Amino acid sequence: MTIKCLLHVHSSFSYDSKTDLADVARTARKHGFACVLMSEHNNFMNVDSTAALVRRCEELSDETLLIVPGLELAFDQNSVHLLAYGIREYIDSATPGCTFASLVNQVRAAGGVPVLAHPTRRDAMSRVSLDDLRMLDGVEIWNVKSGNRFFPSSVELRFLERLRASGARLFGYAGVDWHHLARFSPIAVALDAPALTRESVLEHLRLGHFRVCGPFVSLDASGETRQSRLAMYAVASETLSNTRRVAYRWQSALERRGMKTPRAVIAVARRLFSV
Repeated sequence: MTIKCLLHVHSSFSYDSKTDLADVARTARKHGFACVLMSEHNNFMNVDSTAALVRRCEELSDETLLIVPGLELAFDQNSVHLLAYGIREYIDSATPGCTFASLVNQVRAAGGVPVLAHPTRRDAMSRVSLDDLRMLDGVEIWNVKSGNRFFPSSVELRFLERLRASGARLFGYAGVDWHHLARFSPIAVALDAPALTRESVLEHLRLGHFRVCGPFVSLDASGETRQSRLAMYAVASETLSNTRRVAYRWQSALERRGMKTPRAVIAVARRLFSV
C-alpha cells in the first residue's frame, strides 16, 4: 500500500505553535495523508510533556491515520536541529557534555530515525563534522519553511550528493516544518509499506524506500537530480527570494505612510512565501 506521509510537523506541544494536534489530524485527513510524523521542539519540553504527546498521538490515530510522535532536538546554541522521528521518550540536548554524535545514538537507541533539519539554516551543515553526518539516516533536501513550497533546495540537494559520494548511506527527506494551521503545504513523502504501523513506516524511511512528492516535483530518496534541474531550482529559488524581499520592502513602506496592504495582496504573498 502507498502511504502518504507528512513530515516535520509541530503542534501546541512546541513552544512556537498554537495549532492543536486534533487540527493537524483533521487537516492531514482532508488532504489525503495517512501518516503524520511529529517533530515537537524539545525546548521547554520534559519527560511528562513528551509522555502527554505520545498519548495524544495514540488517541488521534486509527486504522486510516497514524500520528507518530517525535522531537526536534536543538543543538549548538540552537543552530543545529536534529529531527528524531518516531521516538517516544524525552531527550535533553542541552546537558553538559552532549555531542551531536551522542544525540544521534540516543535517537537510534530509542528506535527513532535521525535526520538533519534544514541544513542551510544558520549554516547547520557546516557545523557538523562529516563523520557525524555519516551517522544520520538522512538530511532535509526540502524544508518548506526555510525554502519554499514549490521545489527542493539546490544547495541541500548538492549537499546530499556530496555526502553520498563520500560513502555516507543516507537519504533526502522533505519536511513541511508546519507550525501554523492556516499555512499548510501538501509536500509528501510517499512510501510503499505492507501496513500502516509506526515500525513499518520508520523502517521504510531508514532504508530510503520512499519518494519526495510536491505539486510539481517528485524525486527519489537518493536525491539524484540532473544538473540542469539543479540549476533551474537555484535560479527559481533566487527569484523567489528577491521577490519576497521586494514585497516586504513595499509593505514596510506602505506601513510607514500609514497605509494598509490590501488583503488580496497579503493573501497572494502568503500563498507564495509563507508557511
